[in-house]
Amino acid sequence: MSSKVEIEKVYDLSPMQEGMLYHSLLEENTEAYFVQISFSIKGSLDIKIFEKAIKQLVQRHEILRTTFFYKNVKKPKQVVLNNKNAQINFRDLSDLTEEESSNFIKSYFLDDRKHKFDLERDILIRFTIFKLSDVDFKVVWSFPHILLDGWSLGIVLKELFINYESIKNGTPLELEIAKPFKNFINWLGEQNYEQALDYWKSFLDGYETRAILPTMNIHMESNREQKKFEFDLGERLTRNLILLSKKLNVTLNTMIQAIWGILLQRYTNRDDVIFGAVHSGRTADIEGIDNMVGLFINTIPVRVGPGNTFRDFVTNIQEQATVSATYGFYPLYKIQEQSVHKRNLFDHIIVFENYPLSSELSNARDLQISDLTSLEQTNYPLSIAVYPGKSLKFKISYDEYLYDENFIFSFENHIKQVASIVSDNLNIDIKQIDMLTEQEKHRLLIEFNDTEMLYPKEKTIHSLFEEQVEKDPHQVAVVFQEKQLTYKELNERANRLARVLRQRGVTSEDRVGLLMERSLDMIVGMLAILKAGGAYLPIDPAYPAERIDYMLEDSGSKIVLSQTKVIEQLWEEKQWEGDCLDVRKIDFEGIDESNLTPVNQSRNLAYVIYTSGTTGKPKG
Repeated sequence: MSSKVEIEKVYDLSPMQEGMLYHSLLEENTEAYFVQISFSIKGSLDIKIFEKAIKQLVQRHEILRTTFFYKNVKKPKQVVLNNKNAQINFRDLSDLTEEESSNFIKSYFLDDRKHKFDLERDILIRFTIFKLSDVDFKVVWSFPHILLDGWSLGIVLKELFINYESIKNGTPLELEIAKPFKNFINWLGEQNYEQALDYWKSFLDGYETRAILPTMNIHMESNREQKKFEFDLGERLTRNLILLSKKLNVTLNTMIQAIWGILLQRYTNRDDVIFGAVHSGRTADIEGIDNMVGLFINTIPVRVGPGNTFRDFVTNIQEQATVSATYGFYPLYKIQEQSVHKRNLFDHIIVFENYPLSSELSNARDLQISDLTSLEQTNYPLSIAVYPGKSLKFKISYDEYLYDENFIFSFENHIKQVASIVSDNLNIDIKQIDMLTEQEKHRLLIEFNDTEMLYPKEKTIHSLFEEQVEKDPHQVAVVFQEKQLTYKELNERANRLARVLRQRGVTSEDRVGLLMERSLDMIVGMLAILKAGGAYLPIDPAYPAERIDYMLEDSGSKIVLSQTKVIEQLWEEKQWEGDCLDVRKIDFEGIDESNLTPVNQSRNLAYVIYTSGTTGKPKG
């Protein structure tokens, strides 16, 4: 840091700033909480004046001159420097073709996101201005989210163009004195944290089972850019929800939370669910809070329980939101500590962006601002952002390796379906709300049940398998973890075991127990019993010993196929009269090979999942 830079203020971080700092240090390679804003400018933009407007903006708001100290200190601090400029870059692309300049900017977007900020040392505001022609410009503004929330972003962009016009026209800057972000930090220090703790303890009391959205069976990976899915609710539905919100005296944000709460209950098959929601943090207790710039937001849980009518349901959520907002300053990590689930209290968040950026940018007189986009990634695998307007816009960011794409896409139809139903009947019973569209119902009831298929009824399963062995003997037939068997190998092992079963007296009238964990031997055993002519009885090793014993006695099974560790764990004493075979220890020598043909021609069908077999005695 330059010796010319002097420290102006030092103070604590807000709860959300602490959380973002924690995650940025924990996951250094992720793009979480890196914000990249871009917009197009059409008009005669004076680059030098625009740069002056940016610098003037940085000097006006102390949060834009802030760095964060967290090394070798007991508690992280934010430090305001008295003279710190933004990093401003300019690139003239006017000599390139439209396609070349577009590709160049796309490449810059990617490179810029890789260039993360050092919160202790770097200038935390980075502007890059691209000149595409004399009247066409593209601006990219990057910064760590720890500085600003969405509301503040609107204020800063609005003031940026006010500054520009003031400098260009030589007119006085007509802006109120900026209230420092430190006022908010001071207010946080005056709150009753014990009372807040009691509230959140009571709030989470009894929440034992988490509401987790369905995921694919794939482990999450780090350093992955999330995919986006966007849709508009439509002007008619938006208008209906606004009217309904006014009628019930609830906010539009609460209306959206109620709709999502119903869907989350259906997705998770639970009446008591919790998801995260971003609280604005801008309390009326602080003078000038609406025009302050900084990070005021905090993530807090929203708990949605069972309800009768939708009217009561949404009213209860609004009442809860009002009380929760009173204690919305309490740090999320401390709220989570009051739950048995700790940091895993919820797996997704909803953000209702109630500051219209596009309308503020349109106030620039001599310049046309368009194509405003904002790119940001949270540390949650799924987040839903809702933007106001004539038609509510939903932007969903999700981990494509965790959530099925079709499931994410279904959100649009389900949200619209529930919104349409409650708009027409706010007294409808919650349980009667059907989230499925007619198309989805048809798919589930008709298309998915259209399973009729022609097959050779005169052939058995194992004879069809034999035909496949003849066609592709060396193709892989079954895989389990790191092991696999070809069709030929599987068939040979099943034949050997089938001969043992036939020699043990298994006929078409007999049932053979299968007491095994998953493995390749499970499939071998299935085919072997089919080939021997018996019927199989699947038994889960996790069953109580008494239940296993009863099943074997009741079925009349005389033989059980199992494996050594299952035998050792479950079988010691014997009430059931029969033999337990460990397939891995069977002595195949001396087995009569002559009955192979009748084994394969057996018509009795069965299905099995595991085998092994030496004689052993069941445990009680």
